[in-house]
Amino acid sequence: MTARKLLTALTLLGSVTLAQLPAQAAEPSVTAPESPTRELNVHDKAPDIYKREEMALRGWQEKGLSQPDAESHWVKIQDKYVLIETTNGTVKEIVPANP
Repeated sequence: MTARKLLTALTLLGSVTLAQLPAQAAEPSVTAPESPTRELNVHDKAPDIYKREEMALRGWQEKGLSQPDAESHWVKIQDKYVLIETTNGTVKEIVPANP
């Protein structure tokens, strides 16, 4: 492969990769203090501590959050409200916390 063809292929590959970045940035995520090296996204499994009832956010209605299902609850992680399924720890929704 000549240098020109290689440069063209790498340029196209870089363009495709950069085109996907904005879509990834639009998805909300949060970093839990218990696992600071990992960001949580929707459908990820949160640390087990967030499945506990004592971690459930009280007054979710006043914060404008949707009513959680019977087997889920809202928790606050950093500057986000996170809806956690209590049976398996799955993150169902992430929304910014209002100041």
